[in-house]
Amino acid sequence: MDTEPDEGAPPPADHGLPQDSGPSAGSTACLAIGSAIFVLSFILPAVRIGGTGIPGWLCAAVTLSSISEPEKFNFLAFSSGYLNIVAVFYLGARLTRSLRGSRGFLLYPVILCLIFTWIFFVQEKIEPAIGHYLWAAGALLLTGWEGIEATKDLFLRG
Repeated sequence: MDTEPDEGAPPPADHGLPQDSGPSAGSTACLAIGSAIFVLSFILPAVRIGGTGIPGWLCAAVTLSSISEPEKFNFLAFSSGYLNIVAVFYLGARLTRSLRGSRGFLLYPVILCLIFTWIFFVQEKIEPAIGHYLWAAGALLLTGWEGIEATKDLFLRG
């Protein structure tokens, strides 16, 4: 039986998603460094309100718990807590090697959540502290490499 591929046959369908041949060294480094920075950000002051530094873990708890209190709920503030959920979901998908080909697109909710968080900071006159900057950098590094590769594959397909 002939096992040679038929030269006239169409290539296998990739459903428009980038193919994952395994983690690259850059992707693995971004994941490790991003994860370490992201976790570190939770123990450092993330914001300063009235001159008092508030640690990242407390900011996350307050923003996520606001969903249970409709009178206190603020979508822009909640977005910062939601980013933590996206980052943990991405990390779990990456470590279990699931959602290959679409994990990189989780970069976009991360970017949107960061923008919404910064709008909230401006509206409420909240001063970001070192933990916030590390949190943002960690989240972008965590998802960024695959996000960049996914975007490149999407737009440079030819």
